[in-house]
Amino acid sequence: MARIIITERALPSEALASVTRSDDQVVTLDYLSGISAQLALEPTTLLDIRQRALALAQRWHLPSTDAENDLTRYCDVSIGSILEIELWYSWCLLLVDLELLRRILAAFAPRQIVVVTFRNYQLVSLLQQLCTTPIHIIKPPLSSRLRHALAKDNRLQTLKRLDLDRHIRLGALAVSPNNLVKPSRPITVLGLLELPGSYYAESLLPVLSHVPDSAILLMDRRHTDRVVSTRTPAIQFSSWMTPHLNKLVSEPPYWQRVFDTLTPLMRATFQDEGVDLWPSIAPRLKHIFTTKFPLVAAEIEASERMLTQLQVESLLLNTDAHHGSRLLTLVGQKLGVPALVVQHGATQAPWGYLPLHADRFAAWGEASRRWMIAGGADPSKIVVTGQPRFDKLTILPPQKGAPLIYQQRVFYCSGHLTLYLSLKIVQYWICLLMLSSRYQG
Repeated sequence: MARIIITERALPSEALASVTRSDDQVVTLDYLSGISAQLALEPTTLLDIRQRALALAQRWHLPSTDAENDLTRYCDVSIGSILEIELWYSWCLLLVDLELLRRILAAFAPRQIVVVTFRNYQLVSLLQQLCTTPIHIIKPPLSSRLRHALAKDNRLQTLKRLDLDRHIRLGALAVSPNNLVKPSRPITVLGLLELPGSYYAESLLPVLSHVPDSAILLMDRRHTDRVVSTRTPAIQFSSWMTPHLNKLVSEPPYWQRVFDTLTPLMRATFQDEGVDLWPSIAPRLKHIFTTKFPLVAAEIEASERMLTQLQVESLLLNTDAHHGSRLLTLVGQKLGVPALVVQHGATQAPWGYLPLHADRFAAWGEASRRWMIAGGADPSKIVVTGQPRFDKLTILPPQKGAPLIYQQRVFYCSGHLTLYLSLKIVQYWICLLMLSSRYQG
């Protein structure tokens, strides 16, 4: 084929029309149709990509298998580990692009490639690793780029690409009305609400209501109303960050030097099936070092001061994989403060669950416990407790082997569009799929 044009659905049609010829093959990466539909990634391929991205996110800062050689260790806490899930999301997208480009080159064997997208640099750097075909780069008009970046559905992704999403979230929490009930000291159990889904609050607040001198740590303002309405003692994490914010200004040059020093060690890690990913990853990773590393360093110091001054005895989390929960888990381990994770979703894949960093994991049932152990978790750390937010949905009859009886015919799960819940009933398995009503029909 003479020429292919690689684009994406969000690009205005008029921006594409001016560069397209009648014999061009247009491939829209995020909407494969027509002849391009054969290039779509199969579920097994996507699963493999996610697993490869997870392995990359877990090892990039470890030049050897020894965790003591962590390149990102700060105050005896791994910044690379704290950022694991965020980098996993980013590198999943990168590896998806890599696989799609492989398939495009194999399917069309073009003599020229035109790239017209909102992420030209990443795609072109990958193409240069895959082929020697001439590449013509066309930057979308400035007005189109601004509309795309500021569109409601893209704002969060724009902040993530700028590595400012965490800054904005903590800033929004700092300026939100504070009519929280102040906790007493010492705090026996400190729960964390970081992710916006209401089901996270429904997993922790019922537990804390039975624990004297417990409290909630807020890292997202969207949980504030729920916490206030339940009169649960709470703390805003942003208030503990204030004395450490000078790091955002003073430390970027230091982390720039760290990045430059570590580049030879890190570069060897970024290989995927014979492709050198470093040219595609290096600019973003450098920006993360100078933008997000100073913030995480401040969060580590603030967390250590908070846990010490509030005399926190233990931590209650929905997960130990996301930014705030991993932060508290690692700082807590340094200070001798144990962490318990209450299982928040079905254990179907390692991301979000394995390896287990917390001291204990409260599983929904025996199936989840076996899954965690099979994935390498220490059996002594797994305890079967059920899940607080499901207790009101089902009644387990006293007689062994009796069927489950539902208290409600219809219930909704906010946050995720789908929730898979596996329960063992006698010798059979049942999978319940709950969909948001606006996606049905």
